[in-house]
Amino acid sequence: MILEIYKDAFGYALKDGSTLLKLGVLSLFSFLIIPFIFLLGYEYRIIKTATEGMINGNETLPEFNNYTTMFKDGLKVLAVSIIYVLISVVIFLLLFFIGLTTNMESIIVLAFIALIILTIISLIFSALAVTHMAANNGSINAAFHIRELKDIMQSIGVLKLVGSYFGIFLISAVISFVVYVFVFAVVGILGFAVSYVYVDIVPAFIWALSIIADLVVALVVWPYLNIFSCRSYGLIYNLRE
Repeated sequence: MILEIYKDAFGYALKDGSTLLKLGVLSLFSFLIIPFIFLLGYEYRIIKTATEGMINGNETLPEFNNYTTMFKDGLKVLAVSIIYVLISVVIFLLLFFIGLTTNMESIIVLAFIALIILTIISLIFSALAVTHMAANNGSINAAFHIRELKDIMQSIGVLKLVGSYFGIFLISAVISFVVYVFVFAVVGILGFAVSYVYVDIVPAFIWALSIIADLVVALVVWPYLNIFSCRSYGLIYNLRE
């Protein structure tokens, strides 16, 4: 079933090239924060569409409209994500402070171990919380109903949920890595070939190709993987009984 979800999500992300490009523009300028919030808002729409649909359904990518609502949804997603991550940070800082004041290195080491484990847990809960919020008409309170989230995890299966989320991360990481390796291999080969003729322009040439490669990745690969991930989250959520 999980593999079917991944397959559906891969195909879903290719349904509309223009939408993929729009998402890519938001991704490219996400460092400006405002575009990043709109990006989160649109990803929220993808998740919501998935929770209302089914595997191999006929759902299309959400429209880019109602920008005020999109921005508000993005803010809610950002707030939920920050709050869940802050829980890990606070616990880490408490343990780290105790370790420093008591001069116990073991507690400091424990703090870093706890930070890693709690961050993973918080990211899982954060993704599930945002999906649960989307399935409950955008109620931000639903994102913090821990008992409901726990029941959903148990209904789907804790190992299945965690494993499927890890699969999403692994697939995205592998695809990103392969694309980067391929792009820089091409850049390296072209730079090596040009060096025989135009030695003086090689550094600038490679630098320009690297920028172009980064733009291609930001405009196409990352948006595609974002759609894939969000679609997968929504469909996995529907596996609950």
